[in-house]
Amino acid sequence: TLSSVTSGTQKAPVRALVYGVPKVGKSTWAAGAPKPIWLGLDSGTEHLNVARFPEPESFEDVLEALRTLAAENHDYKTLVVDPINWVEPLVWEFTCRKNGWKDIEAAGFGKGYVAAVDTWRIFVAALDRLRTKGMHVVLVGHSQLKTVKNPEGDDYDRYSLPINDKAQGLIVQWSDCILFAQHEIAAKKERGASKAKAFGTGVRLLRTLPSAAYEAGNRFSLPDPLVLDAPAFWSAVEAWGATAEEYRTKARALAATLGGDAVERAEKAIGALGDDRGRLIDLCNRIQTSIDTKAEETSK
Repeated sequence: TLSSVTSGTQKAPVRALVYGVPKVGKSTWAAGAPKPIWLGLDSGTEHLNVARFPEPESFEDVLEALRTLAAENHDYKTLVVDPINWVEPLVWEFTCRKNGWKDIEAAGFGKGYVAAVDTWRIFVAALDRLRTKGMHVVLVGHSQLKTVKNPEGDDYDRYSLPINDKAQGLIVQWSDCILFAQHEIAAKKERGASKAKAFGTGVRLLRTLPSAAYEAGNRFSLPDPLVLDAPAFWSAVEAWGATAEEYRTKARALAATLGGDAVERAEKAIGALGDDRGRLIDLCNRIQTSIDTKAEETSK
């Protein structure tokens, strides 16, 4: 009945996919999630002091670990699957065994990968059962460069997950945040040089919005970029649940920090936006970007 209808935003556990270039610190970032437990599928996280399940040898092992977390009492707050692309061989083996195929190509052109998506859906459904217990889910992935067919111009290379496109589509659609981790690269042209020279700044970034160079996006109006810092991300996600009045207060405080005519301009924008939380969040993000830019220019 209509009496069961609810309205307004609802806070729920986060579904995050973080992937990116090698050795940027994705796993270390994931270890900063609230009270994590690891479902690890490779040997690249021995340096992390985290709780771990035994390394799964089959898709059934993966599901059993997820069932255990869903059924038993515990104080873990986040499941980390690291890396998500290593789940794919287990998905393929299970799908082939179920259908009596020698390998994933045996079903005919593309059909095995389509069938494998149904197995991926079993995995995703098991992850969602954890969210009913209040657990966040963080999927960590490697990246690969893949050529994108561009119907409106030249083809171009883009970072993506190194899994089948159909599986990637499901994982991306399921995730609340698709986050691309990278090293910040700057360029400087020396006097007399014909070309600028690229160099790393030492800063590691988390990209939260889409680009031609990588898949990214989020449902929390996160600023782009974020520093690759777990507390910064979780604080930004937590702040998303604030009220419109709280965002108006934050925008005024940020504008006061920026100084100049920023206070007057912010007040005008606040009056125009009303109670639109999404646009108020964007306003706060824009003012914060101006603050960061001003601080960077001052430091030069």
